[in-house]
Amino acid sequence: MIKLEIRVKILPYKRIEFIQAVKNICSLKSVSDPVTSLIVCQHLNDENIFNCTGEWDSREKLDNYMKSITYEMLIGAMQVLGEIQQAQIHDIHTTDEFGI
Repeated sequence: MIKLEIRVKILPYKRIEFIQAVKNICSLKSVSDPVTSLIVCQHLNDENIFNCTGEWDSREKLDNYMKSITYEMLIGAMQVLGEIQQAQIHDIHTTDEFGI
């Protein structure tokens, strides 16, 4: 599994606009879109920081997603309405489950 994680800090007066833009972008997801899951979460201690995490079955599928209009729109919204603070790609070969 391949994960893409992006942390963005949105300008305080652009926060509502960012949330609306992300909702609209996520609603454009088509059946042919290779993303397994895409989650956008707000930071608990700073309402202007958001983490966007996506999961793909392979690096090839992530690379294809990164060429899509949906991805370009998401990154564009982040750049126009705030500042991308961090972007990382993780290649996860195994997952261990544990009880709590």
